[in-house]
Amino acid sequence: MIVAATLWVATLSSPAIADTSGTGGFEGYALGDPLGQFGWMVLDVPVYGASHFDEAIVDPSPTWGTALGSRAFRVSNGVTSGGYGNQLQSPSLVDEAGETSAEDAPNSGGTRQQRFEGTLTFASAVPTAEQPGLVVSFAPDSGDGTRMSQFRIYDLPAGLEVVVVAYDRANPAFNEIVLASGLDRTQVHTMHFTMDFVDGVDNDVLTTDFGTCTSTTVGTWEDYHRDNFPDNPTKPVDSLLFRQAGAAVPANLGGGILFDDIVLSSGPTPPPPAAPGPPTPPSGLAVSGDGPAAVIAAAPATAAACAPVTTYTLTATPVGGGAPIVLTGPNPTFSLASLPPGYLYEIVLAARNEYGESLPSDPVVYSTITLAESGVAAGSQLLIAAGLVSAGAVLLLAVRRRRSHR
Repeated sequence: MIVAATLWVATLSSPAIADTSGTGGFEGYALGDPLGQFGWMVLDVPVYGASHFDEAIVDPSPTWGTALGSRAFRVSNGVTSGGYGNQLQSPSLVDEAGETSAEDAPNSGGTRQQRFEGTLTFASAVPTAEQPGLVVSFAPDSGDGTRMSQFRIYDLPAGLEVVVVAYDRANPAFNEIVLASGLDRTQVHTMHFTMDFVDGVDNDVLTTDFGTCTSTTVGTWEDYHRDNFPDNPTKPVDSLLFRQAGAAVPANLGGGILFDDIVLSSGPTPPPPAAPGPPTPPSGLAVSGDGPAAVIAAAPATAAACAPVTTYTLTATPVGGGAPIVLTGPNPTFSLASLPPGYLYEIVLAARNEYGESLPSDPVVYSTITLAESGVAAGSQLLIAAGLVSAGAVLLLAVRRRRSHR
């Protein structure tokens, strides 16, 4: 089993998608039983019974306003079952995804792809309070209950929690790995996942994220099938199975989780995204004040959301030669009080993130030389005061003149 975390988030849609299912919402659905609407199905219709399971297309707007539109799919564990064929399946893709050796499934087909990808929006049907004991499950599947992973959403005192059920081949067992916890039940959340099927053993990659800079990567159930059903190596997937099992919690009837914007797709595995790279150089470098109170500041450097700037570096190099002075800090603002007096400095700023350091900013010149020290004539001081010539320019000329008299 692979378990890892990364700060680079997979893109929400892959190039060269072979097939896509779902318009993103349930707005065209009739209220009530989703079975038979736009491809929603169960294998064993007589055993399913819409009145048995606690799931339906509902209007969430009285609770959620416009956040979920006027239609969403609600499901709870108020009723559960140990079966598979009697539980709801999302519409199937034309082109399934799986390893080359994956066993053909009776309810999936098309051109075998390498990646299965999905996004879905979810929210509590009762955002004002915890629903004790609530757990709702959904799983990438091929339409016959032979799942290749499973996700669960819990309602806990601290908020909603999403886990993935992972198969540990080294110690054959299924274990829950927390993907997101403490999710505000008064907010709508979006989950994205990709399943990349790689020929071979224990090397499939399932990655999930919630629109943040952190994603979680685990394996699929490929080796559960290999280890327990030698004649049926691995399975393809083309849909989501919403299976509610375990102990039923009747108190949750009429509540549960609302799902919306379910979009599934299959296609080739794209190349990994390019690293974000270092930040842009800081801009707008300027000095305010003078003497010990002087401060130099710049507009913050820009960087990719998942690779923020961590530090800024100020480099002050004496004009005419000398060792540069280097200051670092978390912000693009520095006090110049620590610069030794009696020098003219060229100052630049650079920003750094985990991918490296930016180019330096455009330089500015700052002087810790007083006019009295420079020997600049009073007339020049008047020109500076009147704004007709810069102090830096006059001081630079003065420094050069003093050096030429040595």
